[in-house]
Amino acid sequence: MKVKSSVSLVVRHPANSEFILAVKRPDDDFKLSGLWGLPASSLHKDESLELAASRVGPEKLGLVLPVEKIISQGTQERSVYLLKMALFETTSPTELFNLPEILAGKTHYTDWKWAKLSHFEDSAKQGSLCYKLLINPFFSNPKILDKFTSI
Repeated sequence: MKVKSSVSLVVRHPANSEFILAVKRPDDDFKLSGLWGLPASSLHKDESLELAASRVGPEKLGLVLPVEKIISQGTQERSVYLLKMALFETTSPTELFNLPEILAGKTHYTDWKWAKLSHFEDSAKQGSLCYKLLINPFFSNPKILDKFTSI
């Protein structure tokens, strides 16, 4: 089975860590059309996880984001490939920004907002791996859970 490697970012609000950045996938997206999720990108050939994670901000959000650390990793079988994903944590330098113009060959986001964890439930039901990785560390890392206690 073909393997596709990707990264996703948990982008925290600069003034309130209860909120994370949610991005809306386009309605014509192959797997998760119109759903809210986390910003993500596939790895280029011979690219490190860290380099791919640092690329997500400028390419997908129009923001330079400091990539802090991996908080979770996992895999998911899709119909034609195995998806391997690493979830990185970062904090946005600003609470307002404009999504960049669409780049050919890249998934573009049609909207964004600051949201609490519960906002991603529909994406989880549709099989979003980034959401599953997002909730996974809460079971073993109380410090992360503390940031979302009011959800």
